[in-house]
Amino acid sequence: MVVGPGRLGISYGWPMLDDNHHTIGYDNVLRFGLRGLMARAEQRMSSVATEKEREFLTAVVAGCSAMIRVAERMGPRPGG
Repeated sequence: MVVGPGRLGISYGWPMLDDNHHTIGYDNVLRFGLRGLMARAEQRMSSVATEKEREFLTAVVAGCSAMIRVAERMGPRPGG
């Protein structure tokens, strides 16, 4: 829902919002899995050149961890 200034709503801005630029590289997720991506990011943290790179890798680990927790919470239950 898009609304004008001063009115409550979910979003205000361009009505054809493209969130595709926020997706991760699915080929890497399928190749390594979320836990594998986390392990690779954690390994690279020991040899980062900049603080910005360390922050990015920390965000990668946090994001993968969050996706795993959501999948565990929303996924099928044993025996269900």
